[in-house]
Amino acid sequence: MSLTLTLAGEALAQPVGSRATRIATASDAFQGRLRDAARRYEELEYEQALLALADAKVLARTEDERADALI
Repeated sequence: MSLTLTLAGEALAQPVGSRATRIATASDAFQGRLRDAARRYEELEYEQALLALADAKVLARTEDERADALI
């Protein structure tokens, strides 16, 4: 019985959703951070904009996203 509980626990710990879904979610998070940085920059909140860009750099998955975060 404990073996069954262990296996069920491990199965529940697996991510739900496909790899494509996780990539799309990561891309959405990146785009959200980039929009947040632009909004904060327009509101003259430069330090917060830089922090949002730093977050975007961490979330960037492709070379295009990395380039967007550097501009």
